[in-house]
Amino acid sequence: GMPTFDYVGRLRSGDKKTGSITADNRAAAERQLQSMGIEPDKLTERQKRGFGMGGVGNRLNKRVKSMELLVFTRQLSTIVSSGLPLIQGLDILSEQTEDPNFSKIIRAVAADIESGETFSDTLKKYNRAFPDLYTSMVRAGEAGGDLDGVLMQLADYLEASEELKRKIKSAMTYPVVAFSMIILIAGGLIIFVVPQFATIFESFGKELPAPTQLLINISNFLRQWYSIGIIIGSIVGIIAAVRVYGSTPGGRYNLDSLKLRLPVFGGLLRKVAISRVTRTL
Repeated sequence: GMPTFDYVGRLRSGDKKTGSITADNRAAAERQLQSMGIEPDKLTERQKRGFGMGGVGNRLNKRVKSMELLVFTRQLSTIVSSGLPLIQGLDILSEQTEDPNFSKIIRAVAADIESGETFSDTLKKYNRAFPDLYTSMVRAGEAGGDLDGVLMQLADYLEASEELKRKIKSAMTYPVVAFSMIILIAGGLIIFVVPQFATIFESFGKELPAPTQLLINISNFLRQWYSIGIIIGSIVGIIAAVRVYGSTPGGRYNLDSLKLRLPVFGGLLRKVAISRVTRTL
């Protein structure tokens, strides 16, 4: 069937009007709207089901390494600010990118722009490769007619977050190693040393204090072959539950407010968020 277009436009009276129409192509849709007395501000073709605008059913829509995205953004900002057309720039970069899937995404983005979509609407389809902040900034750049400036800011922002990630990684290496060693030593003591004491205690024939008994129970549990499965299963289950909860608006709000209350990291996350907002403004 014919494609469906969603539109946002204005009537001659100046009132805003939104809706959708079917037409052979974008030009025909524009003519149809004008004949209805609507001046379209935004016209986007509705995607077929399963290959949707949300990008969920889109098989190319996969995550891209943050470093790949940074290099792409920096190069695209240079290309656009040197005066080359956006589509030409995207074609050049699709050939230079090492990640084959990202290369296909860039090619698909160029093809969509060529068919008349805006850069930001196209990026929205690949929401795993391009974060929401990225798409929104590009939309702001298009609206303000300063796409090269915005791309440069995005590249700076991505560079700053890479640097921050690197600093956090190096700062966290020592505590993570120390914590892992503590867990290993504690695990070793509980699995191998506690049972030796348990046999001694049993020979006394007296009831043990609750904390000691609990330790022996934990030791007995950890020595069963299925205990590893249960522990790994529980961790995976908790992570999955948190992810599902975080995908609901209320859950995301609660998890985010919890993140902001974390010691050390809460302050860090707040500063990152404030710097994003101010830089974007």
